[in-house]
Amino acid sequence: MLKLIKMRSMKIEIVSAKDFVFSKVSAEGLFGGMWKEFFADDDRLGVLLISEEGGQPVSACLVWDTQKKIYRSLITPPLMPNIGWVWLANYEKSSTRISKEKEVLATLIDFLSSGVWHFWKLDFPCEFKDFQSAIWKGIQPKQKYTYRLNLDSDWKVGIDSKLKNILKKKDSFEFELRPFSQSEFNDFNSTLSLKGVKHVELFEDVATEFHENIFTVVGEGGKYKALCLLKNGVAYYLAATNAKENNSLSASGLAHCIGVAEEKGAKVFDFEGSMIPEVERFFRGFGGELTPYFSLEQGKGLVYRLRQFIKK
Repeated sequence: MLKLIKMRSMKIEIVSAKDFVFSKVSAEGLFGGMWKEFFADDDRLGVLLISEEGGQPVSACLVWDTQKKIYRSLITPPLMPNIGWVWLANYEKSSTRISKEKEVLATLIDFLSSGVWHFWKLDFPCEFKDFQSAIWKGIQPKQKYTYRLNLDSDWKVGIDSKLKNILKKKDSFEFELRPFSQSEFNDFNSTLSLKGVKHVELFEDVATEFHENIFTVVGEGGKYKALCLLKNGVAYYLAATNAKENNSLSASGLAHCIGVAEEKGAKVFDFEGSMIPEVERFFRGFGGELTPYFSLEQGKGLVYRLRQFIKK
């Protein structure tokens, strides 16, 4: 999968992740070859790379191309709302950096709007806040929220008093830091699928074996299961399930994950999205900072319009 287009003074290409040469860009910035291991057998995952005309990489993100004929979408990959975009160039002057950010975004929108996709949607990291180039083109950024916990401070001090009482039961639960067994992963996948979370099966290989960038926590013999990612000092709570639907087990499991993240050297714990009221209240109790992040999306064609009409 290779698409190449020149716009303005920049070039955009989308390359299949399994074919992408990660040495072309910062290994740290684009997680090295980690995503190749995650999605090794799936050519729907791609790397969208934006470069200067001379070939210097400026920015990159991971994208997911559904490759469907009737309704083809290009989106941020599953379970990764604010992880998959990185800046690969540094500019000393603030004015230069701002100009480049605007140019990158404008180039990206032109590319996606003129592409083959009936719908596209990209989530941007919390640090990215300049969406004027999109607004000028009539695309309004959509705001979402996550909670972020500073692990450099004593985060337990900020826990809500009600949650503190619940966490007193933590020692009564047994948690293990280990990969999922195959049956545990199958249960994890089916449980999340019933809740509308799609494509969890893509994480099977990394969730069922040891991996330096992923850690999985199993509680109470498999009743609680959590999948977390470490990237550049941030631990992301990607997904979790609790067969007992027990709030004490969920809270204790999450606290255990935060503790593991601390031990692994993470400076920040990102709860990865808090738009559902019940989930937001639960995450809020841990005392993290409410942090906005934004997404851009656009669609075209009859099928897209029908889908939008049905949603209303």
